[in-house]
Amino acid sequence: MKLSDALSSKLLNPTNKSVFTEVPGFVGSDQLEKFSTAGYKSDYVFIKLLMLEVWPDGLSGRSVTGRMSNNPLGRGLHTSLASSQQDRFSIKTALEPEKVEYIAGRLYEHRLNMGDSPAVARINAEECNRLMSRVISYHGKQVTSGHH
Repeated sequence: MKLSDALSSKLLNPTNKSVFTEVPGFVGSDQLEKFSTAGYKSDYVFIKLLMLEVWPDGLSGRSVTGRMSNNPLGRGLHTSLASSQQDRFSIKTALEPEKVEYIAGRLYEHRLNMGDSPAVARINAEECNRLMSRVISYHGKQVTSGHH
């Protein structure tokens, strides 16, 4: 019901005002709108596009917090430590906290843009660090395999 109300109010009272906050030195609201449209079915897509824009030099060797994984070898039994897995044990450089906070705020706004109520958007935005970790994990695999 709330979703249909939100959607119909957007259709009946269209405004050109973006839900996205302009933050100096970061991605503009027009670009955020495009990322939000591209990620309308997936918060992961929105986060990925935003992260690649915020960290243009790449995400290799980074982690959201800088802490080592609790499960550095991944799932399953591993009898030997392959050289490709050696980097999982290396200390990762934490992403800049102000940029992480910026992305979390934009995920909240993305969820509002998708029609969530503020309470639901806040709950969905709590997944930001997990989504960012997934982007970093996948992005690292792409870089090491030679595809970019």
